Amino acid sequence: NAILPIVAMIGLDIGIFMSGAVVVESVFGWPGIGQLAWQAIQRLDIPIIMGVTLVAATGIVLGNLLAEAGDRAGAVAQLEQVTAANPSHADAWFNLGFLHDQEDRLADAERCFRRAVELRPSHDRAWYGLGLSLAKLGRLEQAAEKLEEAARLQPMNPYAAYQLAGVWHKLGQPEKLRAEYARVKRFDPKVAERIRLEFGITKK
Repeated sequence: NAILPIVAMIGLDIGIFMSGAVVVESVFGWPGIGQLAWQAIQRLDIPIIMGVTLVAATGIVLGNLLAEAGDRAGAVAQLEQVTAANPSHADAWFNLGFLHDQEDRLADAERCFRRAVELRPSHDRAWYGLGLSLAKLGRLEQAAEKLEEAARLQPMNPYAAYQLAGVWHKLGQPEKLRAEYARVKRFDPKVAERIRLEFGITKK
C-alpha cells in the first residue's frame, strides 16, 4: 500500500523526463541531450530539434509500454539509458528508484532516490521513496529523517505521514507518534484513524 502513490505518479513523471534537462545542462554546462536541444533551438536547427524530440518521445512511449506490459527489466534498462544520456534528470532517477524498489533491490533504489534528491531537493516523492527504502533496510532513524523531509515538503501527504507514524512506532517514540497522528487528523481523518488503530494510540 505504501508504494501506491508512487505508482499513481510514475506515469505522469515519465512524460516529463526531459523537462528539466535543458535548463540544468545549460546552466551547469553539462553535456547531454538537454544541452544539445538548447543549442539546436538557439541555432534554429530543425533536424536536431526533431531528433531530440523523437528520442525523448520514443523513450517515454517505450518506458510506458514496458511498464504497462509488466516488463520491469525492460523498463529498468530503458530508464538506465535515459539516466546515462541525461544524468541530471531527477524524475528519471526517481522512477528508476521506484522500479528497483519494486524488485526489492533496495540498495539500488536507495542510490537512485538519493541521486534524485541531490538533483532536486524539493522532490518530495523522492524523499518519500528514500524514506521507504531505508525503512525496509531497517535504518529507521535515517528513514524517519527522510520521511520528515517528505512531510515538510508536502505537509498534506497522508502516505508519508502514515509511514512516518509507523517508523516512530517501531522506534518506540510515542510522543512523536502522537504528534504525527494529531497533525494528520487535521487534514485526513481517515488516515489518522488508521494510524490510531494500527499503532495503538489511545484517545484522550
